[in-house]
Amino acid sequence: MPLPLSKNPPRNDLAAIIDGLTEMPVTLTNTRIGEWELPAEEGKLSVDVAETDKEIMIASTMAGATFDAIDINVHNDILTIRGNRHSPLAHHAADATMVHTECFWGSFSRTIILPAEVKAEQARAEYRNGVLTIIIPKRKVDAKIKVKIVEE
Repeated sequence: MPLPLSKNPPRNDLAAIIDGLTEMPVTLTNTRIGEWELPAEEGKLSVDVAETDKEIMIASTMAGATFDAIDINVHNDILTIRGNRHSPLAHHAADATMVHTECFWGSFSRTIILPAEVKAEQARAEYRNGVLTIIIPKRKVDAKIKVKIVEE
């Protein structure tokens, strides 16, 4: 949702702008909004999340990232993916001037809250043809928990 920009946007508008930026990849350049300057950010990774009765599956495209430049962590119900990808153009012509850019190159990260409790210790990941796939088994949660009533 585009927001109208004033010369000096109130802090709440700036926070909304930053939140809006995190919904798409952000380049590593500073952005000036009125007298506010948004710092350079890591690129935000796009992910797809699906689930079955037994597991949660996450897929993400990471063209240009090497296997050893990807770090995946699961803590409770939070998944964090970090990595780095390098432009092939940087290797071919270091002194070239970029005429048009749409691809994000550099550090990226993404943290998501998983839709269910998981068995993090059993998570597995595969990186093939620039696509990362993570499969995490769900933790079986007893839906009925007996609560003892204490009389006062």
